[in-house]
Amino acid sequence: MRGPFHSAFGGGVGVRRGGEEPVRPIASGLNLGTDHVDTIDQSHERCVALGVSRIERPDHSPLGRSDLTVVRDRNLRLHDHAAPVMEMLYEQIVNTESMVVLCDAAGTIIHSIGDDDFLARASKVALQPGVNWSESTKGTNAIGTALIEEVPTLVHADEHYMHANHFLTCSAAPILDPRGNILGVLDVTGDHRSFHQHTMALVKMSARMIENHWLTDDYRNVMRLHFHSRVEFIGTLMEGILAISA
Repeated sequence: MRGPFHSAFGGGVGVRRGGEEPVRPIASGLNLGTDHVDTIDQSHERCVALGVSRIERPDHSPLGRSDLTVVRDRNLRLHDHAAPVMEMLYEQIVNTESMVVLCDAAGTIIHSIGDDDFLARASKVALQPGVNWSESTKGTNAIGTALIEEVPTLVHADEHYMHANHFLTCSAAPILDPRGNILGVLDVTGDHRSFHQHTMALVKMSARMIENHWLTDDYRNVMRLHFHSRVEFIGTLMEGILAISA
């Protein structure tokens, strides 16, 4: 069911239930289907229920150095598995006004790399280590919404709930442990004018690499079965991995 903030991608203005004031069209430049629209609508509804402001700039100062160190230490294993993958991912998007972001399971940014000019712009909306990007603090955004939906999530331009974030396009994928628990989120954020449809595929592949590294580390001393219906896909990200313990 489409939510109260829905409007067709072709443009136009949506109207909230009850005849309240009209709301701006969402993602008029992209055609991503009704499932995507529903995800954004539902996220906006959650933000309304949480009392998140679209226009005010709440204080989102990053954690102090000691507190950030505690968070990073708590997620050291995640960082160690993710950091080299993030470097490889960044090589694919370098000089595109973008950055790669790693968050913990609560949505707090623990590591980021990116183009210097864009990092400076991102810092103005607190997209930097030590800041929490859950929906409750930053409204609809790929990181926070991916944590709730537990699926790869794209939030583009004015799909962001907060007006200050409308210049962003964000593609995020949750990182899961072998039991399906969320470890964190991997995200690529850039200027919405540099949006590329292949970015999400790169993010999902990178998240899968981190998950596979985590699984291999967890089950390094047991038999692991690598399988796929087509033998040429064994050893690629398309394969399945089954750990077998006695």
